[in-house]
Amino acid sequence: MTEPLKNGECCAIIPAYQEGPQVGRVVRGALKYAAEVLVVDDGSSDDTAEQAMAAGARVVRHKRNMGKGLALLTGIRYASERGYEVAVTLDGDGQHDPAEIPKLLEALRGGADIVVGCRMGRPDGMPLQRLLTNMVMSAVLRILTKCRLRDTQSGFKALRVHKVRQLGFTTSHFDWESELVIRAARKRLRVCEVDVKSIYLNHHRSKIKVLSDTARFVKLVLSNIVY
Repeated sequence: MTEPLKNGECCAIIPAYQEGPQVGRVVRGALKYAAEVLVVDDGSSDDTAEQAMAAGARVVRHKRNMGKGLALLTGIRYASERGYEVAVTLDGDGQHDPAEIPKLLEALRGGADIVVGCRMGRPDGMPLQRLLTNMVMSAVLRILTKCRLRDTQSGFKALRVHKVRQLGFTTSHFDWESELVIRAARKRLRVCEVDVKSIYLNHHRSKIKVLSDTARFVKLVLSNIVY
């Protein structure tokens, strides 16, 4: 079967919450490599949706903030219903360089089911707290899943849509990134990573809530240890 891995034959999915100043630039960059860009506006009160549409994206809006995981699942469902076999996910705040999308697609062409854009090879500018958190969480998930990933928390990914839709997620926030790795390993999907840039600018403000999101991660890990 011919795989739609050339530029313009995938759907780019951008979950976005309060990203009005940055999302248009991300959309315009992604449109150079994707047939369609979907922005899932996760209950923003700013002009995220308007800026995304002005840049050429199709927009789906959640009435309230439901979490990054549910925004991604909305996008993946949309890509599946539109007939895309491949989707690329990237954040709406400019953390990921759309020009690196072809790297991820090339790795899918090599036989992977999920490709993770790994920032840990070049973590220039990544805040120390984020760097340490990524390292710890990735180490825990490597032990739990035997999946040799250095940056399990990266939101820059290429996915085979139909395989990811079958995984049956239970999480809805930032813990979705971790659950994806766990469930992919359980289903023996082929997961790999490629090095990408780490882009952190002055305007970047993490939307991670340290206490609640850490608690969700711990709960996820413990539940899967029991499993």
